[in-house]
Amino acid sequence: MTPTTGLVTHATVLMPFDGSLQAIWTFPIARTIAHVMDASLHLVLPGGQRDARARLALLDDPESEATTHELIGNLAVELVRLASVNPDAFIVAPAYGSARPESGLDPFPEEILRLSRCPVLVVHPHRPRTTWKPARILIPQDGTAAAAKALCPAARLAARSGAEVLIVHVSSTRPPDPQEPGTLEFPAYMDQPQHEWPSWAACFLERVRHLCELPPQTTLRFHWACGDPGREIVSLARRKKVDLIMVSWGRSPDPARSQVVRQILRESSCPILVLPCEPC
Repeated sequence: MTPTTGLVTHATVLMPFDGSLQAIWTFPIARTIAHVMDASLHLVLPGGQRDARARLALLDDPESEATTHELIGNLAVELVRLASVNPDAFIVAPAYGSARPESGLDPFPEEILRLSRCPVLVVHPHRPRTTWKPARILIPQDGTAAAAKALCPAARLAARSGAEVLIVHVSSTRPPDPQEPGTLEFPAYMDQPQHEWPSWAACFLERVRHLCELPPQTTLRFHWACGDPGREIVSLARRKKVDLIMVSWGRSPDPARSQVVRQILRESSCPILVLPCEPC
């Protein structure tokens, strides 16, 4: 592994590494993402911790070489700052340490999610994932243009990996009126999807494909559910055995939106890619 103190200025995957078992288990996923995205892999160590550097030897792999960085100060803040100089950065981080908290996230990844403006892949490190590949990706969508546009990094990942993409829309029986310009309105017969859903779903998928610039060979499948969004998304992910869930999150003050993302982070067993979402 190559140590460096220089800035990162090209497509990169950044992973904090503290030498813990959870970080070691997360490393294969970071390596796979870097390989799929044709990006360089960078391990970011807390400055002055000799144990973390000593445990880098456990990551030696003839098929992968990572560059290491040591950052002094608040590691979450400095990691996000390092990512900010690169428009194509991904951050990959374990969700927690030795014990899974009730919220599903330790304070460290929580702070990264709060500060970061680049995609953050959160990994629940309950077991080694040496053979993990993003073959089936689940992407919840609420119909807004902002949410669809935020999926551009996800689209690139899906296209490069050849993954099957499952688009899921979860609605209540009485959805709210569109609040953003460009929102795709829902069919009138929410409780009878056979009436309008086939044509609506085709339009929905076509718009996602266009906004995300997905190539024609990328397989898109639409799923509809009615009920609690967080519960339905996690349930579908388990039934379909997805490898990755991608969610867009504008860090909205609306408790309902935040609650859905947090429920997915808390209850899902597969990695979750959180994408920053800005209003149109």
